[in-house]
Amino acid sequence: MQAIILAAGFGNRMKPLTETIHKTLLEVGGKTIIGRIIDSLIEHSILDITLVTGYRADELTAYVTQRYPEISFHIVENVRYRETN
Repeated sequence: MQAIILAAGFGNRMKPLTETIHKTLLEVGGKTIIGRIIDSLIEHSILDITLVTGYRADELTAYVTQRYPEISFHIVENVRYRETN
């Protein structure tokens, strides 16, 4: 099974929090949002994960590849995220 995580947008509804950090890197209860999503996928043995990035793509990509070195993420960057959200 494969999962696709759509994480390209700005997180406008979360401003001003998302002006300095990617929306999925915000912590809720001591854990990042993206960490909660990925940990849940791992718990269900879903290790084929495509991550669609855009806004602050480098920051998000660095986090997931460092935090989850055992997973070979497929990173797709939506370079038109500003236009398409």
